[in-house]
Amino acid sequence: MKEMLWIYYLLLSLGHMVIDLAPGSLLIIMTYLKSSMSLNFTQTTLIFLTAELTSSFFQPFFGVLIDKKRVHWLLPAAVFLTIGAISLVGYITNYYLLLFVIFIAGIGLAAYHPEASKDTYLLSKGKMPASAMSIFSIGGTAGMGLAPVLVTYFITKAGQKGTMFFLIPGLLTTLLLAFALPRIKAFTDPNGETNEVRKNIGYQSTQSTRKSLAILLVFVILRSWIHAGILNFIPLYYMDYLGESASYGSKLLMVFLISGGVGMLVAGPLADRFGLKRVLFFSMLFSIPFTYLLFNIGSYWGMVFSILTGMAVAGTFGVTVVYAQRILFNRIGLASALMLGVGSGIGAFGATILGGIADLWGITYSIWVISVLPVIGLALVLFLPEVSRITADSHQEGAKG
Repeated sequence: MKEMLWIYYLLLSLGHMVIDLAPGSLLIIMTYLKSSMSLNFTQTTLIFLTAELTSSFFQPFFGVLIDKKRVHWLLPAAVFLTIGAISLVGYITNYYLLLFVIFIAGIGLAAYHPEASKDTYLLSKGKMPASAMSIFSIGGTAGMGLAPVLVTYFITKAGQKGTMFFLIPGLLTTLLLAFALPRIKAFTDPNGETNEVRKNIGYQSTQSTRKSLAILLVFVILRSWIHAGILNFIPLYYMDYLGESASYGSKLLMVFLISGGVGMLVAGPLADRFGLKRVLFFSMLFSIPFTYLLFNIGSYWGMVFSILTGMAVAGTFGVTVVYAQRILFNRIGLASALMLGVGSGIGAFGATILGGIADLWGITYSIWVISVLPVIGLALVLFLPEVSRITADSHQEGAKG
């Protein structure tokens, strides 16, 4: 146990980054496919919807599977499956074959996230688990951010078939994960020499576990609505209503995304030190004025509040995963899948609802809804249970699940 665990945190985060290159690049790839395959808007949006639905709603099935059986091989297999699929997209000329390949990519995404997040939690051994999960989460954020840049570069250099270049990071990461599997298994296996370090790292399941998990799930959905809403409306609102330039709107968007990653690195250690519930409470408390001011102050202050809002809203992504894992300590994989898959997946559809509100009544009403959602989120946090430590035996039982 003298090995540095941070190497494995970084490796799992690297896998998260590489596998999330697939959904991150798909929005750009779709624009090329629409032209080359003569697709209409419905067919084009169905490509992304297939990936989103498959990834989000198959995750619980994998969560249940990994709770029943330790399947570490899913880590390299999922990365290979997803990146292999997305690399083939540029070569496909049949629309239905394209949807099938995107479905396969979604299956890989659905498999990787619960397994990797469960391993991240178990690797932490109860010492700074929120910090560990923040490192894992920022990998996904980095992947989504890098993907548009990479895919644009690949297609510029080699045309639509440039998607094949994704195999380079995909195969390298697959090999690294496969090579590290024995050590990851040794550190996360609940039996033998690792049992001693697992004392008092689980957390108590309350009598109302389902209720607590449901509240947390609704919180995650609302937070995803806020995040997706800001991403979709910041550029439009600043250009059309506050008179800023298109380049300024793009800069705001970039700053918002980067600050979210920084927020994850800050929120994780704070949650480990002061408690998960307290960090969620203050993140929503600060989000209320920050979100309001973000949409009502332009120029220099708009940039400042974009940073603060990004940190407050996106910074707790890893914290909620750990919170769910502690509430549902005997089903860590399922807890991870519900937060990363179902919660975020349903939350992403909030942007569609906000878009409908903007079409019916105007963008200012959508902005008003986004500004009110943190208040609801704050109220939900008040009903979350305080998690408390349990015995080593109970945690070991949960780790076996």
